[in-house]
Amino acid sequence: MFGNKRLDKTFDTIRRSDYTPAELLAKTSDVTERTVRSDISKINQILGDHGASIVMKRERGYHLVIEDHASYEAFLSQGLHSNREQPDLSDVDDRIRYLLRELLESSTYIPYDDLAGMVFVGENTLQGYVRQLRDLLSPYDLVLVNKPGLGAKVIGMECDKRRCYVDKVVIRNSKTYVKGFTDDERRLFPNLDLDRIEKVVSEYLSQADVITTDYGFKNFLIHVALMVGRIKSGHVVESTGELDSAGRTALLVDELCNRLESEFKIRINDAERSYLHLHLLANTELAASDADDRLFQADITKMLQIIWENYGFDLRDDTVLRKNLLQHLSLTFGARDFKIIKRNPMLNTIKTNFPLAFEIALTSTSKVFDTDPYKLTEDEVGYVALHLGASIERRGEEPKGQYRILVVCGSGRSISQMLKSRVESLFGDRVRVMSMLSYHELNDLPEDALNEIDLIISTVPLEGFPVPSVLVDFTLGPSDTEKVDRALGMLDESRESDIEGFFDSRLFLRPSKPLDKNEVLNQLAGLLESTGDVDESFLPLVMKREELSSTGMSPSFVIPHSMKPVSRRTMVAVAILPSPIYWDENSPEARIVFLLAAKLGDRTNIESLYDLLIDVTSSRRNQQRIIAATDFDEFIKVLKSREHMQ
Repeated sequence: MFGNKRLDKTFDTIRRSDYTPAELLAKTSDVTERTVRSDISKINQILGDHGASIVMKRERGYHLVIEDHASYEAFLSQGLHSNREQPDLSDVDDRIRYLLRELLESSTYIPYDDLAGMVFVGENTLQGYVRQLRDLLSPYDLVLVNKPGLGAKVIGMECDKRRCYVDKVVIRNSKTYVKGFTDDERRLFPNLDLDRIEKVVSEYLSQADVITTDYGFKNFLIHVALMVGRIKSGHVVESTGELDSAGRTALLVDELCNRLESEFKIRINDAERSYLHLHLLANTELAASDADDRLFQADITKMLQIIWENYGFDLRDDTVLRKNLLQHLSLTFGARDFKIIKRNPMLNTIKTNFPLAFEIALTSTSKVFDTDPYKLTEDEVGYVALHLGASIERRGEEPKGQYRILVVCGSGRSISQMLKSRVESLFGDRVRVMSMLSYHELNDLPEDALNEIDLIISTVPLEGFPVPSVLVDFTLGPSDTEKVDRALGMLDESRESDIEGFFDSRLFLRPSKPLDKNEVLNQLAGLLESTGDVDESFLPLVMKREELSSTGMSPSFVIPHSMKPVSRRTMVAVAILPSPIYWDENSPEARIVFLLAAKLGDRTNIESLYDLLIDVTSSRRNQQRIIAATDFDEFIKVLKSREHMQ
């Protein structure tokens, strides 16, 4: 309508209200009131030709005045059905992204006035944007050069400009990213037939039997489109380094490049072919073919041993896991040979929803792959976490909330099966029958075999077993049903008290004055030391873990912990902060700090604790009520009632 989505938004806000204060418009669009006045002036230049204007009334704000209703309505009707091609400049990130695109695409200096005009801001605001642009460009070895009288220009290698473009200009976190080309992507490549590119690449990969994911396929499409577009505009890759010009993948790249040259009337030089070669390896499984699987067999064995010793999960004999890890590591390090680092679009989801699997993956891989060039990035660890999480699920873990039951019956298989069926029919939503045993089979079990059992339902009186038991008749009549129900109720109470068992009033901190991150960690670690749960080695291990990866679970909730379990018992020291503090990029406004101290091999408690953390993370209301808790008792009350909070 007005050639800019921010102007459209400002106009729409004003026309739907009687009066709109300037400060509200400034806050909504994240600009200054001076910029708002400039925006209104631009809007009025267009509205004046269509029978309307925006007028400021002192102490009330802006309002719309319509002088020619027919002309205005015609303009409004036309405007509401147009401008699909205009960029979205509704907030600061949108404007910086747009400026970055313009600078990366330009081969000449762009005057500051032109840059300011592109995003409808003043000179002072633009100066702030320029500082942010320099920070964005720096990790890519790109420099934003300013020349008086000429303007700004990005200086650097073409391959680095493309890396920056794909990472910072193309939006890859959209749910629609893998479902074809978005409107935004079509705006980025207005002079290219993206559907034609997709057809060429899709046919090529299919004919060559190249395996890739939906996300990898879309990434490769974007790189192909960027290469074709840049070549057409005269921006050609100078060099991407040494790549083997022989072999299957190089031949595949040559075939694709020949097809692209024919379809789009361009010439693809050797450096561009190497560029495409790199991204074919990065986004498919071709890189794994060059890696020696034997190199990683011993590493995987060491990883799984660390997981068993530290966390109590015995995944050592999971052949599916070994195969999946071997394939993943071969692919990862095969790509690493070509200096390719793969991004993980699911990383934040994995960390939030599978925090225990991610922590196990991070700890075990950091101890095995601890030297360059074999250190894993956080993105790569995320993929390992998925494989480990799937393996843990395959180990027969019960669905959340169900108790693990043994059925013991001395009257033969058929009656045991009847009792099992009755238990499952009456209590199937609360229990999972792990096995049916005779009394003698129960006695012959190894000493630790009952560690994973919550309750035994038996037709034989039992004594001296470390697990609660209920004596019933095999018919499981009404009185026996009541006994089982009472036993399950006691387990419910025990489970709730187990939650309390992770916390201690001596490990609860609600400071009256603001603290920074280091002060919070020091005080909480000091509380754990004072109860004898940890020693002086604990805090350095916590700091080391903070250096590896974010421990933020949400903007306000963090779970710092040590690199390995070193506590006498599995406990949590809690701090509820009086005001938000910056913790890390995942938790820029931390208010709740759970400092975890885990006991070595304490699998059951560690699992329960991480389930609790997921409950807290998944509900903003949970977090708000924790922040509002004034003392330890109220805090525990909130935790115990969290399951009923939506």
